[in-house]
Amino acid sequence: MAAGVQNMATGVQNMATGVHNMAAGVHNMAAGVHNMAAGVHNMAAGVHNMATGVQNMAAGVHNMAAGVHNMAAGVQNMAAGVQNMAAGVQNMAAGVIVSETNMTE
Repeated sequence: MAAGVQNMATGVQNMATGVHNMAAGVHNMAAGVHNMAAGVHNMAAGVHNMATGVQNMAAGVHNMAAGVHNMAAGVQNMAAGVQNMAAGVQNMAAGVIVSETNMTE
């Protein structure tokens, strides 16, 4: 009979160990869920960072296009300057002709 009681006590201990192990399993599963949620959060942060990168690249393209526009305006301004210088040369030549005419009279 004592051996039976001992076996029952061992059985109770084994059941308690089983409950402890099941609780540890639940804890580990909860940690797994937490880790998966952290992974999802990190992936979302990655997507956000990629979207920010795309926005920054688009802003860079916009700025480069503005630079090209400004350079084209500069070329136009230089061409207008050349035209103005040519007109100045014509005006100086006309002044020389008028001066020569006045001197001969």
